[in-house]
Amino acid sequence: MGPGILYRHFPNRQTLLTAVLRDRIQTLCEYAEKLRASDSADGALTQWLGAFLAHARANHGMGSALMVNEPDAPDSDCHQMILNAAAGVLTRAQRHGTVRADLAAGDLVRLITGVDTVHGPRRRRRIGPPAAGSRP
Repeated sequence: MGPGILYRHFPNRQTLLTAVLRDRIQTLCEYAEKLRASDSADGALTQWLGAFLAHARANHGMGSALMVNEPDAPDSDCHQMILNAAAGVLTRAQRHGTVRADLAAGDLVRLITGVDTVHGPRRRRRIGPPAAGSRP
């Protein structure tokens, strides 16, 4: 696809980046919906958090570029979509009794992102439900 075709549909680079990021976030949110129908509430939460981390790592630069270059970009809408998706899988795990009832989706997203930022891949595999027989 050439640049001419792109610019017929998107007036500038920022608009294109916004569309790509929104599409990726929509895919992440659809995945959360699919997981909510799975058998395991804990498995759904763990799998979605893994997908969220992969999304955050892959799209971090894109989101930052949009915030710097286009201050009026609909970033808050995208953030709310992610929070809603997180709340869906989190609430199910809370009802199952394996996640604290007072944990909010925003806190979970910040916590997981913070752990990944500070500790990176060596700790990422440890995020998930505790092993059978271990204490939470």
